[in-house]
Amino acid sequence: MRKRATKQQIAVSLSVLALVAGAGYFWWPHVYFRFQLERNEVQIPSIPVKELQAPGNMAGWADCRVGPVSFKLPVDLAEKGDRSVGKMTIDFSTSDRIVGVDIPRRVGPEGLAQRAEVINEFKVSPARLIAESYRTGTDDFRWTMSHAELRRHQMLLRMGANNFPHSHVMTVETRFEPLLEGVLIKGDRQTAVFHWQATSGAAVGALLFRNKEGDLDLDWVRDVCQSVACDESRLSERALSKADLRELLETIEVKPAGGE
Repeated sequence: MRKRATKQQIAVSLSVLALVAGAGYFWWPHVYFRFQLERNEVQIPSIPVKELQAPGNMAGWADCRVGPVSFKLPVDLAEKGDRSVGKMTIDFSTSDRIVGVDIPRRVGPEGLAQRAEVINEFKVSPARLIAESYRTGTDDFRWTMSHAELRRHQMLLRMGANNFPHSHVMTVETRFEPLLEGVLIKGDRQTAVFHWQATSGAAVGALLFRNKEGDLDLDWVRDVCQSVACDESRLSERALSKADLRELLETIEVKPAGGE
């Protein structure tokens, strides 16, 4: 005849079941996430990120302003080069290089609310989150991550796969200052892009750099990026059309080197 389980045995069994259920609840998201990575053969490398160190070799450069965006450029680009409207940019170009300036509009209430959500959830600004996404790769996964840490890890990997892909990225550098934050991304030997955001959240813009031949010299690119500023009082309340960009092209301000 089978003996009845004692109260102590029942308590132990229930405790074991509770532990198993608790472990299943805790690790199920981890197991499912790892399964999806393996199933789809996803491998995202982490990219080293360092601070943007501008050489400061801007003596003789011209001060430029396009709408709300101001920056410095070498004389051959600012004064002697061509100016034209690109796909979504205003371009300064010479026979060997191009700088494209993306003109931002004022970020509306919905965009500001999304920015606030990002800061509230991840405790960092969107620009710093971009930098963090480059630092994060699939090899950074840990089974000991909390659910919140796992969600953050997954979100950073999604950014690294879609919005700011790690493939074909050579270097990433950051500029974090009180009024403006930015990330300089060198995509290949001839191209780079500087994504910047006003710390107020009012504007998001970019500068694109491309050498037509030969390697892009990052030293002068860093100096241009370091000089970028945004006058929020000049921001448009709506997205700019091609016609708007053509009109803006005629209002570009260039203060020659040594000019008043």
